[in-house]
This record gives sequence, structure tokens and C-alpha cells, in this order.
Amino acid sequence: MPSPAFPPGRSVPWQLPSELYLAHACLSAAPQLLRHHRLPAASPPPLPSPDAASLLRSASLGVELVASWRRRSHKLPHAVDTTGKLAEGILLDVSYARTYAESPSPLPTPCPDHLSSVYALALLRGVTGLTDAASQKHARASSVSAVAGSLGLPAYLSDMRHDIAHNELPALPALRLAALDLLAYLLRTYWEPRERGLREKEEGAAGPLRAYKAGSKGKGEGKGDGEALGALAAGCLAVQPALLSRAAVRFLALDEGGGGGRGALVPGNPRAYPEDGGGFEKARARYLPLVAAVAKGDGGFAGRLLKALVGEAGRVDKAEEGAGRSRRLFFLGAWVRHLLGRDFASGFFPAAAVDARGHNVREKPRSKWREEDRRFMKEPVYCEAMLYPLNLLVDWCDGREGGEGGMGEEMRGIVGLLRGVLEKAGKRQQILLGKKRRREEVAGEEGGGGGGMSLEEMERMMAEGGEEDEDEEDEADEADDAPWSIVAHTERFEVGAPLTLLQP
Repeated sequence: MPSPAFPPGRSVPWQLPSELYLAHACLSAAPQLLRHHRLPAASPPPLPSPDAASLLRSASLGVELVASWRRRSHKLPHAVDTTGKLAEGILLDVSYARTYAESPSPLPTPCPDHLSSVYALALLRGVTGLTDAASQKHARASSVSAVAGSLGLPAYLSDMRHDIAHNELPALPALRLAALDLLAYLLRTYWEPRERGLREKEEGAAGPLRAYKAGSKGKGEGKGDGEALGALAAGCLAVQPALLSRAAVRFLALDEGGGGGRGALVPGNPRAYPEDGGGFEKARARYLPLVAAVAKGDGGFAGRLLKALVGEAGRVDKAEEGAGRSRRLFFLGAWVRHLLGRDFASGFFPAAAVDARGHNVREKPRSKWREEDRRFMKEPVYCEAMLYPLNLLVDWCDGREGGEGGMGEEMRGIVGLLRGVLEKAGKRQQILLGKKRRREEVAGEEGGGGGGMSLEEMERMMAEGGEEDEDEEDEADEADDAPWSIVAHTERFEVGAPLTLLQP
């Protein structure tokens, strides 16, 4: 079945809608820091109470998010950029208030002119950008105040914009009030509708996934079940790949849509899906067609699913003992092992299923696999093209409270598996890099460098252990044609924000 054609999407700097939701929630905290804004010109804003410390942290995180988007994209949406600049001004205002309160002697408000300039620039650019964009839709030229009125902006903001551009700067309390009103306007007219629209689209994408679950009940290992499940999975592909991918991560790993907090990959019926290898094999046969179909449509899906499964396992592992805890950990761990195994990778890269004798195990029906074939296909292997964030996941697991010592047996097994695959990929990369250096040295000698190896080069080679042995050469030759290697890149903001690391 050919993949449906979708119109090209608009490029946005946020990686996932959840990142936009997080920024909206954090930036909404900024106005509350200045809710008592009617103050004398020489007075700083009131310091936030100890209970409002979380608001300060949230607003700071929102500003950092917008700043990271500016680095990713040279064309940030005007409303997003203005919201970030206004929130920056509020945070600067609060930091000046702290400096004023902690000063040992009564001093005037630190740098009031600088603070006024920050507010004024954000207001000037914000109002001008909004009215310019709206005036382009009018057939006839209109004044800034008329366009601002048609947008629903407070009338005094257009007058204040004129004063900032052509007259003296307004007083600091007036600028604070204007910043709060413009920020409230942007949150109401831009952020809330965007989030509401995205959530509605994601809810619509979850419908085909629920249909797959209902239609696949009782199927998986029977004759003809593979074709039936493939047809059900193909029906899900009518949804735009990016929307389907994000909805599938939540549906499969986090919450199947019923509010129970359990993903569909963790079956709820212990009789039909016992907590053993046979139970997981039935769950794998039921849901793998859906996982594979979504992964083929979106190259980053498998990595996001792995990240969500590890994060959910970590959450369940830290939870108190309760009904179903060990069952959830068993199935979550089993799916993590399957995603990192040769069996799953060979569905995209057939070379992963070729054993030491040169036979492709996947060419035989699964029912005719021998025990050694099953062990081979369960071996972990790292495919770079699957975009598995192993560095990120290992760092996150190491940073959890108590480290591996505070983990249960299943979670320690997951962490050990991640670490082992990462180390194996690193060794392969080192072999490839060493082989590349040797080729460059040989090419340099053949290209006219002339002469034999110098005494210093011979000593260095002996200190490094001499030439590689035959086994290492074979492994390097095999790795040349394999699609896996280590990925060194990680997203800076994700590493710095563990609370948002594992959101799909």
C-alpha cells in the first residue's frame, strides 16, 4: 500500500508539541511575579514570596526554552519571541528587586534606566510586529492605533509605542503595566489557541491507534493474523507521520488513552499474557506490526519509543510496591530488549540478521527457528539509523537518585543493557577510526612520502600494542558494512532539563 501524500509542514523551532506546552506553562508564570505592579517610580517590585519560588524557576525555564529556539531557528514566530523578551524583562526586574532588598545600605533601585530600556524595546518591537503583520491584510493603509484596535490590543499600548519611538521613555511603573497587559494578550491570543489546536490534532491521531488495539484483540500468532494486523497498521498511516508518531509513543508506552497510566505494550490480562517469555511473544506478535509501520514512516519514532519505555520503567521502579508493578517492569524491560535486539533491527537492516555462518535467520519462518537462532536474534545491537539516544539515557539513569544501587533488579538489567550496547558501539567506532588512520598513513606513504617507518613511529606503534590481530581486522571489516556506530551528539537543553527529558 503506497504511503499517502501529505502537504509539507511548516518548520517550527520546537522539536515536539510537548516542548511548546512546557514553554506555555512556564511563561504563564512570569506575569504572576509582577501582579503587584502599581508602585512608585523609585520602588522595586515586591519580592516573590517563598511559595512563589517555583514560579521563578518556571519562568526562567520558559525563557531558556525560547532562547534555545532562537539558536535553532533564525525566524522565530513574532509572538513567541516577544513573549520571551517580556518574560526576560520581568525576570530582570525581580533580580534587581532581590539586589535592592539584600543591599546592606539603602540604595536607589539598581539600573532603573536599563530596566526601562529592556521593557521599552520589548514593547516597541512587540506592538510594531503585531500591527505590521495585521496591516498587510488590509486593502487600505491604516494607522497603528486603528490596526491595534482591530486586533483587540489595549488602546494605550499603541500610544505608548509612539512615545517610546519618538518621545521620552514612559515611567517604569507604566512600562511594567504595559508589559503585563501585552504578555496577557499574547498568552490569550497566541499560546492558548495553538496548544488547544495541537491537542485536538493529537487526540484525532489517537483514534486509529485505539481502532488497531480493538481490532487486534486475540490476534497475533494465528494463521493469517499477520496480514490482518498489517492491514490494521496500514489504516493508521492515513494520519500525518509526525502526529501519528507522537500519539503512538503515548499510546504504546505511557497511557493507552483510558487514563489508566498504562501503555498498550503492557497488556492488562495476565491470563492471556502471562509474565513470561510466552506472554511477551504474544504481545510482540500483536503490536510489532504497528510499531514497525510507524517506525518506517518516521525515522525518529523508535528512538522516542525507547526513551519513553526507559523513562516509564524508571518511574515504575521508583514507585512504591503495588499491584502490577513487577508485571509492568517485566514487559517494559522486555520491549526495551526487543527494540535493541537483532530481531527488531533486521526488520529495517537485513544485515543485522546474518549470523556467523553467513545465513540470514529472517529467511526462515519464525516457527522454524532453532534455539541458537532465537538467542542470536535476541542479541543487542546498535543501529545508528534508529536514532537511539543511548548516551542521553545512560546519563539520565546515572543521575537518578541513588544511582544503580537504588534500582530494582529489572531496572538494573535495563541500565546494564543500555550501557553494554553503548560500550559495544564505542569499541566498533574506535576500530573504525583506527583503521581509517592506518589507511591514511598507508596512502601518505604511497603518495610520495617515501622511506620506511621512522624510529619514533615504530616506538609509538610498539607502545600502543603493535598491529591489530586478525580477529580485530575481521571485526573492522564487518563494521564497515554495518549500519551501526556510536552517536556522540546530544541535545544540550535536554541534558540540562531531566524533568522534561522523557516526555514524548
